[in-house]
Amino acid sequence: MTLRVILRNRAYFVDRRSSAMIDCYERKSQGMVMARGERNYSYTVILETESDPEFAGYYNARVPALPGCFSYGASKEEALTNIKEAILCYLEDTESHGESVPQDISACLERVKVAL
Repeated sequence: MTLRVILRNRAYFVDRRSSAMIDCYERKSQGMVMARGERNYSYTVILETESDPEFAGYYNARVPALPGCFSYGASKEEALTNIKEAILCYLEDTESHGESVPQDISACLERVKVAL
């Protein structure tokens, strides 16, 4: 399994096999992305407003079906653009290791109350 992260609007993943952090943009520029016919996938994305006052107005994005696939943006639109890049990187890395592409899952949001 591979951990994928987004840092400074760039897509990265940490390959647990080699413990190397790999820049997805660098990977593409070096021709490491497998060429094949285009296939379309659709994933549920959860957007949350950033709670840190220093980043007021920012949004965090995550994909429940793709563990470790996160991104962010200064607006909803930017967060969605960035998470698409993270999803693409995640799927390309998954396939490059001979793993099957995960299917989307239905996210169910519920509010729960707890007493402290």
